[in-house]
Amino acid sequence: MIEPILLTSRGSDRATAYNFSNKILRHDQGLLVSWLEAPSKKGGSTSIRLGVCDGSTGQLTKTLSLGEGIDNHCGATILGDATGRVHAFIGAHHGDFLHRESESPADSHSWSAPESLGPSHSYPAVVLDEAGTLHMAYRESYRGPGETWQLEYIRKPASGSWSSPRLLAKCPVPGYSHFMHSLSVGPTGALHITLQFHYTTTGSPKQGKTKLAAHLHSTDGGDHWASEGEGCDLPITIDNARPIVSYLHDEEASIRIGTHVVDADDEPWLFCGMPEPPYGVMFRHTASGWQTIDLEQACPGLSFAAPGRATATSRDASGHVHLLVSTAHKGGGEGWYHPDNELHHIAFDPKGRVSRHEQLTSSDPAAARWLPSIELWDWTAADASCDQGHWYAWTSGLSAGWMDAADYEDTLKTDVWLGRLRP
Repeated sequence: MIEPILLTSRGSDRATAYNFSNKILRHDQGLLVSWLEAPSKKGGSTSIRLGVCDGSTGQLTKTLSLGEGIDNHCGATILGDATGRVHAFIGAHHGDFLHRESESPADSHSWSAPESLGPSHSYPAVVLDEAGTLHMAYRESYRGPGETWQLEYIRKPASGSWSSPRLLAKCPVPGYSHFMHSLSVGPTGALHITLQFHYTTTGSPKQGKTKLAAHLHSTDGGDHWASEGEGCDLPITIDNARPIVSYLHDEEASIRIGTHVVDADDEPWLFCGMPEPPYGVMFRHTASGWQTIDLEQACPGLSFAAPGRATATSRDASGHVHLLVSTAHKGGGEGWYHPDNELHHIAFDPKGRVSRHEQLTSSDPAAARWLPSIELWDWTAADASCDQGHWYAWTSGLSAGWMDAADYEDTLKTDVWLGRLRP
């Protein structure tokens, strides 16, 4: 484990947020790390940054700008294909994603002109399969009277064009909703999507609740989708979904899932914050269905009581699953950006037993250490993926608020740090 490296002190209050896709990528030209910097003035644009770091030490050697965003939801995702070409998707917030690519990513002049993908997208979750096809899931926020927001899917073959959108999931009521979706390619080439249904019936986004989580997978490159081993009608809804977990029966209850990782058996693992004990659960799918790992029992000193814990998940070549979670010790403050939150690492062996727990950040009561982003496991390059320990990044600082109490264009600045897990 290396000493943490400061990448910038101009980070947005959500500098490393929305880790639905890779934000850290190893490349022949160095370790690439993406983050979002705050506007220089009120109402200004956020800056999408790409750091080029030494591949061994992590020391920052140069910082590039990939574009601008309208607010603190517009961070980039980066991924590389087998030829060394890097794809960057600059996140939008109810707008057009910008797709850029480069064979020499450390050279700012090598990046292609932005290609727009819209019209009202947020939260790109993007993967490359072994054939070089890009697959993307995203939230589409329809604004017309009575229209609901939904989860859509598109793909682009290596030498082709983007497909028409495919509707995967639809919320039950109009207005604000999100899916916290993540997308991956498993060892057999199957596509996996995990998602949640979060919505509000009051008109206030801050009063929204997450009622159900589900898993979809496709064994034919996205043509057909199944859930829990059976084909399913699309879009899935709260009425026809086969849930991982559901609290539709409890009006006040709310859950929150993290991103998933797929193991050697082509089965997903993911964190979920629960409304009742055990408050922190790691779900893993097996041949007999979903099993739970009680994190409160495994890490009794940590608080998982608030469902809004910021997490990140990956795995390594030995089959261990790695969870980064921003949380406080029991008795500390609650909330997903409370200053008592520090970054913790919990590792699981292939059978689901906790094999390691360590606090990664030094306690600082003045700043939350949160929004972890970890180097994602890549089954298309399993011989070298995450070798010698995962790189990870996080945001250190305060927040300008959330939901309808938020100021998404605030100039508040944070520190962005880079670290590496010991193998």
